[in-house]
Amino acid sequence: MRYALLIFTLFFLPITAHAQILFSEIMYDLEGSDAGREWVEIVNTGATSVSLSGWRFFEADTNHKLTIVQGDETLASGDYAVLADDATAFLAENAEYSGTLFDSSFSLKNTGEYLAIRDSELVDQDSLTYNSDWGAGGDGNTLSRSASNSWEAGAPTPGSGVVSIDSGDPQSPSTSEETVTNDTRTNIHQTTPYRKQTIFADAGEDRVVSVGADVEYEGEAFGLTGEALEGARFLWNFGNGRIAEGKSILHHYEYPGEYVVVLSVSSGEYSASDRMLVHAREARIEIAVADGEIVLSNTDTRELDLSFWMVRAGGATFQLPKNTYLLKGAQLTLARSLTKLPLSSAAFLLYPNGMLAATTESSTAPEPVTGTTSAPIAVTEARTPVKALSGKSIVGATAPVGESAIKRTLEPEAQATSAARIVAEDTGGEMYKWLLALAGIIGIAVAGMLFASRSKDEWELID
Repeated sequence: MRYALLIFTLFFLPITAHAQILFSEIMYDLEGSDAGREWVEIVNTGATSVSLSGWRFFEADTNHKLTIVQGDETLASGDYAVLADDATAFLAENAEYSGTLFDSSFSLKNTGEYLAIRDSELVDQDSLTYNSDWGAGGDGNTLSRSASNSWEAGAPTPGSGVVSIDSGDPQSPSTSEETVTNDTRTNIHQTTPYRKQTIFADAGEDRVVSVGADVEYEGEAFGLTGEALEGARFLWNFGNGRIAEGKSILHHYEYPGEYVVVLSVSSGEYSASDRMLVHAREARIEIAVADGEIVLSNTDTRELDLSFWMVRAGGATFQLPKNTYLLKGAQLTLARSLTKLPLSSAAFLLYPNGMLAATTESSTAPEPVTGTTSAPIAVTEARTPVKALSGKSIVGATAPVGESAIKRTLEPEAQATSAARIVAEDTGGEMYKWLLALAGIIGIAVAGMLFASRSKDEWELID
């Protein structure tokens, strides 16, 4: 009986040891919308069939279930299978596909991410971290595993592909390789060469921001097995000449435009990067005072993020909390019972960094400056950088003034005078009080000097 068991073990153990499921193709970024159209392909590189019952596709920190839609969930040696985000949508675009198809639910990142195929015990059978630098970004191509086990961009071939194999003997490396396609249904063995794994960086999705408004940028880093990476170094390049270090950074753009933001993450010997596209646009917003309450009106064609923006009136300031959004064309009324702002016809809307965003039309216009226009000035929006009303200057803030953003004609000297007048009005004339006190001190000092001089002369006459 012992001999029979030994013969049985020796006969079957080598066969099952070579069974392996590998990723063979990835469709992560299609032309147009990606919703429901993404898919990945796997292949059985072992000599025996493998049941995929209970297997999971790991993506975005989630073990996605696989539901058989077409074919058999037991994958024969050399066979391919497609895992689709939406099986119905996949078949609509690939009507000729007749192979094994699993339905799942996932969304592949266009910038790249960590993927794994896990067995019923949640043990990784294959994994990789792809990124957009490999190609196939929005051009209709896919990433396919080549005969040399590298990844290359090319035309989609769901249900077929090429793999390279070795001799199957782990003790002696093969001196030759064999290329096999699924059309031959030839039995193949394990073919995964050593490939150094990397960590993964995520800068976030593309976004639209307002010029002059501080926005929070928060990065993420994942380890070799997809877990959140602790203690990593985060370095941001905001594409406008400014860099910053930290997992979470507040940053604003001084000028409108499109900027490529790059996040570089490093941890020990590993490093990774990700990038995002930021559209910086001038925010079109108006502020008014109605019955003592502040009214903000979004005249822009997009939703505005007003997180940490400030309203200034009567020498007091109210700051809007994080995640305050104003829909396009909508109004936001801030009750006095909430803001505690004094009654005032003049109100100022400030970006989080203290730059002026908008002011009420009823605000008193500054006096004309010699050499500039003397026409009345009606300011409804402003992008001119000024000192923060807290008294701190905004270093490096030089946001431009455009005709589309400001309904006035004003030379630089007049702009400076306007900013100074805003600060003077807002502080209630405190500057003039200090000047008056200084003049009084100087006057007393001069009078004391004259008195001392006169007294000295009188003493000399007596002598």
